[in-house]
Amino acid sequence: MRLTCSKRSVLALGTGVLLSMSAALAAQMTAPGAGVDSALTNPALQDSDIQEARRKLERGRAQLRAGAFDEAQVLFARAAEIAPANSSVASEAVEHSEFRLPVARAQRWLLMGHATRAQLVLNEALELNQAHPERVRQLEQMLANLSALDNSDAQPLGIDNDMVVKLVRGNLEGFRQRTGRYPITVEELNQLMPAGRPPLDAFEVFRFRGDGRGYLLVLRNRNDAAHVITLHNTGLLQ
Repeated sequence: MRLTCSKRSVLALGTGVLLSMSAALAAQMTAPGAGVDSALTNPALQDSDIQEARRKLERGRAQLRAGAFDEAQVLFARAAEIAPANSSVASEAVEHSEFRLPVARAQRWLLMGHATRAQLVLNEALELNQAHPERVRQLEQMLANLSALDNSDAQPLGIDNDMVVKLVRGNLEGFRQRTGRYPITVEELNQLMPAGRPPLDAFEVFRFRGDGRGYLLVLRNRNDAAHVITLHNTGLLQ
């Protein structure tokens, strides 16, 4: 199914798909786990495990907010593996992995103009959350709003430069948080953001310079060489 959006439809999304996605994330991203971990009241469970799982969960949440979804997925999976199965940390980790993260991925796809990919991600999340009626309700509402766009008579949603910049900067900052520096080589940059995959599915690296303390990155649209985006954090570059 090909989904298209006009400018009017994009405004409608503000109260439809994007609003429902943002609300689903905002309502839960800051919500701590309810109740007391059984691991903390059961002497047989190691406190160090639950604390380590909590640290990984919080790191995953930070990566999710930064848009580093692959890194977030790994951290959520590790937190769920470490934490006792009946603990609130384990429940939160699974919820992040199976609900919050897919919603964020779908939101990114939609903002970048890939409504069909957003729909696919939401459908996969729907399958994973059948045991959670409220999540199912929210996901079905998002999918219904997406399906409504199928009747639009306008042009496909264009590339959102601001979103591309936000996502690229988020990936670079995530790299710095993990390694203590920014990428230095083009090879490191390509490993961090592979060509042809979001956020570089519509752009290619035209120029890159980094020394670990800063960077200069120029992206060029794959279909329009005159369309470039320049990002820099070069205060320490000479």
